[in-house]
Amino acid sequence: MSSEDLKKDANSENNKDPIQELNKKIEDINLKLISQEHRLLNSLKNLFEAYSGKKPAKQKQAAVLAFGRILWSMRTRAILVATIGGIVGTVIALFTLLEFRRQNSALFEQNQLFREQNQQVLVQSRQEVVSTNGQMVSDLIGDLFAARSEANIHADSSWTIPDPLIFRIISVSNALEPYDSILISFSPVKDSTIFISRERGELLQALAAMNVDFPLSPDPNFSNADLRGANLRGADLEGADLSGANLFGAYLIGAYLFGADLSRADLSGAHLRRADFEGADLRRANLVGADLEGADLSLTDLSGANLRGAYLFGVDFFKANLVGAHLSDADLSKVDLSQINSLYKTIGIPDSIKLKLPPKLFEKPEEFPYFFIPN
Repeated sequence: MSSEDLKKDANSENNKDPIQELNKKIEDINLKLISQEHRLLNSLKNLFEAYSGKKPAKQKQAAVLAFGRILWSMRTRAILVATIGGIVGTVIALFTLLEFRRQNSALFEQNQLFREQNQQVLVQSRQEVVSTNGQMVSDLIGDLFAARSEANIHADSSWTIPDPLIFRIISVSNALEPYDSILISFSPVKDSTIFISRERGELLQALAAMNVDFPLSPDPNFSNADLRGANLRGADLEGADLSGANLFGAYLIGAYLFGADLSRADLSGAHLRRADFEGADLRRANLVGADLEGADLSLTDLSGANLRGAYLFGVDFFKANLVGAHLSDADLSKVDLSQINSLYKTIGIPDSIKLKLPPKLFEKPEEFPYFFIPN
């Protein structure tokens, strides 16, 4: 055999489809199960199916072999039982048990192959989703940059996006379903698994880099966006839908998030100095270890938010709602809690600070949050 023939054989081996190999293995196991069938009715059924349709010759041979073996086995058993009695019955029972064990082993192997096949399909499906999402975002970002360039917008100037492009952003952002799963801690006692979309995060960062005027109307869907470590310093994200977004370690120093939806967002370890969150929705947000020095949290809803170990020096909490929030180990230096709307069931406030606050702040507010407040 020549070297070229050897290369062709090697290439054909490398190009084998794993799905086809799995299907071939499953077909071999099915033939093995048919040939090893020991139950008369099932054997007759297999024989009928083999000869009633266009079945492969191997399946017909396996069905005939199994049926013949059963007839022979029945004849042999009758003779042995009649002559030897109970001893032969015991031997037959053991033989049947061994047959069961062999068939169970074959079934187990078949199930394993089915699971492997399903896993291969899932991997291929995910690769297709990643490729499709990436292409959609790449095309949209390219068109946005081209439109901004054609409009002769200065690099440092803000840009009001034309309505057709806004509707395209909305369409693409809704199509980018989250598929990456991560584990985060929303409370001191419970971790949660959430799904995030890296493409939504890429699109939002591109809009911020182009100094796009927010809020956009209608509002695009940036919920569950993957913005871990994103550089959004001074970004205008007014009214943005960032619910469930992952902003772990992100840089939002001086960012403008007036009225933004950050409910259930993960802002742990984020750099939020001088960020403006006025009127933002931060219900059940994870702010563990976040740096909020000088941030404006006035009129925000922080019900159930986790602020353990957060740096809150000089934060403005005017009329903020902290019902059920966690403030354990948070730095409350230079923080005026007397202007807060409610501290009902708030955890972690030192007694030395509590004694200086009006008792009414710790009473149940008239408008009680809808979600469960931990004891």
